Amino acid sequence: MATARGADSFVELQKTKCEDYFNLYGQATFTRTRRTDTLNAAGRVSGNSTSTLTVKGDLQFVTARDVQYISQGLAVIGDGLFYAPSRYDLVSNDEITAPDGQVYRLTSQVEAETTSGQEIYQGFIAVRLPDND
Repeated sequence: MATARGADSFVELQKTKCEDYFNLYGQATFTRTRRTDTLNAAGRVSGNSTSTLTVKGDLQFVTARDVQYISQGLAVIGDGLFYAPSRYDLVSNDEITAPDGQVYRLTSQVEAETTSGQEIYQGFIAVRLPDND
């Protein structure tokens, strides 16, 4: 017999299964860095601050098979697709530092699985930034 679930319990099931995926295949050692500018009365940047957060996610590299992102100019081979559970507040222009020290800028949100208006996971184009060597 099939299991019947209400909308809220199905959302919780999806979130649990999503967490299971990230626990199995993701890494818990990504660092999200967010820079926030402070504007003066004239609307010019007068200062800024940064905040960091450890994020569990999955970084998959863009390959020739990701032709839709390449042809739209959103990514090139060597950039990445960064997936994370929705519990992390990720936005475009956040930077993600991978466990190997490489830094990526989240530029475009390309996925956001939702059920009953609740986001389950999110996916961003992650553009590789030049090394600071």
